[in-house]
Amino acid sequence: MLETREYEVIGGRKYTMSPTNFFHYVASDNISAILKAHLNKAEYQLTQDVCLIPAGFSSVKLFPDVAVFKKPCHITAKGAVTDIPLFVAEVISPSSRAKDTNVKLKLYAEIGVGEYWLADPYGKYVTSYRLNRETESYDCICTTQKLDEEDLSDMSPEERAEHSQVIKLDFLNAEININEIFAD
Repeated sequence: MLETREYEVIGGRKYTMSPTNFFHYVASDNISAILKAHLNKAEYQLTQDVCLIPAGFSSVKLFPDVAVFKKPCHITAKGAVTDIPLFVAEVISPSSRAKDTNVKLKLYAEIGVGEYWLADPYGKYVTSYRLNRETESYDCICTTQKLDEEDLSDMSPEERAEHSQVIKLDFLNAEININEIFAD
């Protein structure tokens, strides 16, 4: 299987990939930088847009926007990773919304990715999912939307508590402020 970024393969079906736009790039790059600050480099490997061909899933070829793997990683001669990521973040583009929120959500659960984030740079929110190993599907943990200071200052303390700006990342036991993800 040729490992290029022209298309992804899910269940034997090819999905053409769109070029990355500025908003997508910034969110993906920010997520990577935040994770790198929390990762022990001796223990974890972070990748961006690297081909993933998970072992045991011959009809799957993906290019997750951001993925984190436990080291050591198994890499093919052409540079694809064959291990199952601990974490994947997909940044939603208008053309990828249906694939990321439906097809990939089910697939990442099926292959065993422990945590999955969907980041929307247009709505400025992140929906985080955690794998339920009993059902082999994701539980939606929360959707966190970036609010500006004016919105937050108009809220009561109770309302601010309901609209937390922090996303928990279980595999790293870390808390990420959504403002860092959508910073320009």
